[in-house]
Amino acid sequence: MNLVRTSSAAGAIVLSCLPALGAGFNVIPPLPDPKSGLKEAGESEAGGFWPEFWHGTGGYTWKGFDLNPTLNYKGFYTDSPLVRSGKRSDDFMHYLTPRVSISRGFEAESHSTLISVAYQPTFVVSSFGKGNDSTYQLVRGDVVYQWGEKSVALTHQYGSSSESSSQTSFLSPQENNNTKLEFKTPVSGKVSADFSLNQNLTTSSPTISGGGQDLSNWTAEARALYQFQPKLITGFKVLGGYSEQVSPAYRYRYLTEQFVSTWNYSLSGKLNLSLEAGGQLVQSQNQRTRDPEATPVVSLQLVYEPRYGTLLTLGGGNSASASQFYAARYLTESSIDFGVRQRVYESFALVGRVAYLKGSYQALDAPVTLINRDYTGYSYTAEFQWKAFARATVGIFYQYLSRVSENTPDSFSSNQIGMSLALNL
Repeated sequence: MNLVRTSSAAGAIVLSCLPALGAGFNVIPPLPDPKSGLKEAGESEAGGFWPEFWHGTGGYTWKGFDLNPTLNYKGFYTDSPLVRSGKRSDDFMHYLTPRVSISRGFEAESHSTLISVAYQPTFVVSSFGKGNDSTYQLVRGDVVYQWGEKSVALTHQYGSSSESSSQTSFLSPQENNNTKLEFKTPVSGKVSADFSLNQNLTTSSPTISGGGQDLSNWTAEARALYQFQPKLITGFKVLGGYSEQVSPAYRYRYLTEQFVSTWNYSLSGKLNLSLEAGGQLVQSQNQRTRDPEATPVVSLQLVYEPRYGTLLTLGGGNSASASQFYAARYLTESSIDFGVRQRVYESFALVGRVAYLKGSYQALDAPVTLINRDYTGYSYTAEFQWKAFARATVGIFYQYLSRVSENTPDSFSSNQIGMSLALNL
C-alpha cells in the first residue's frame, strides 16, 4: 500500500464538532477544549466539558481517500477536579484524544461530491484512583454536493459521555444526536442566501444538582448576505425554533423566534470583525403560560494581527435557550473573553486568555418556584508552546477556573498546571 503525504484540505469539513450538549439553537459550533479558558467553569450550562479537535496541516492520501490521524495528550495536576463544594480533592488527570478523519471527493464536469467521516474518543484517567475517570465518544459524517456556486450539505453527529463516579457538579452521562441540512445559493452578483434545518436531541441523566431529562430542539433558519464592498458584508437571518423538555414527571414546550442583523468586516488579512445583533422572543406552549419573554441577541468576534507573530482575539455575546437540566426554565448566558498569542522566534509561542461568564435562569411557566442557580464564572490561562517538530507541538500551561453559584453546591474553583502534546501523524 503506497501512502503519499499531502496537505489537502479535503477533510477540513469534519473539523467542526458537536455543540455543547443541549446548547439550544447553536447549530454545530466547534467543541470547547476541556482545558481552554472558561469552558469547565461553565461556558455552557453543561460545563462545555467536551474535547476539541486539534488539527494541523498534513495527512495521507491513498487511491483518492484522504486520511488525517492525530493524537493529543494533556496531563495536569489540579487541586480540585471539578467536584462539588466541600468535596475538594487533588488529582493528576490524563486526557488522551486520538482522532481520525477519512474523506473522499468525486468530481465531474459540472458538479462535485465530498463524503467524510470522523471518529474521536477522549479517555480521561485519574492518576490517584479517585473515581474521576470518564470516556467521551464523537462520530461525525458529512456529505456535500456542489454544482456551480450552489451547494447542499448534510451533516450528522453523535456524541456520548460516560458517567464518572466522582461527585462532579456539571457532568452527567449524556447522548446527543445532531442533524443539519443546509442549502447555499447565489442570488445576484452581490447577494447570496442560505437555508438550514437542524434537529438536536440530547438525553441527560440526573446529576447531583438534580435534573435529568430529554431536551429536543428543532430549528429552521434563513439568511441573506449582501456584499457592499470587498471588505464589508452585511445581511440578516431569521430563525424559528421549537423546544421540548421531557422527563417521566413533566413535558414543557417552547417556541422561539429570532431576527438578527449580521456584519462582517475584514482588512488586508490583519483584521476580521464579525458582529450579530438582534432580538429573540420565547413563548411557552404549556397550560400555565406567562407572557412571551424577549431577550437581546448579541455576538462579537474580533481577530486582529497587528504584526507578524502577534494575534489578538476578543469575543463576547449573549444567548438564551431551554435549560438542559432543569424543567420549566430558560437559561440566558452572557460572556466575554480576550486572548493573545505571541510568537517567540519561529518555534515558540506565548498564549494568554481571560474570560468571564454569567448565567441566569428564568421561569417561563407560572407559577414555578426556582432554586436560585444563577452563576458567575472566571478563568485565567497562560501557556508556553514549543513546536518541537513539523508534526509535534509541546506546551506547558497554568489555568485557574472559578464558578460561583447562588446555589452553593454548584460552586467550585480549581488551579491546574500541566503539559500538552499534539501530534499530527
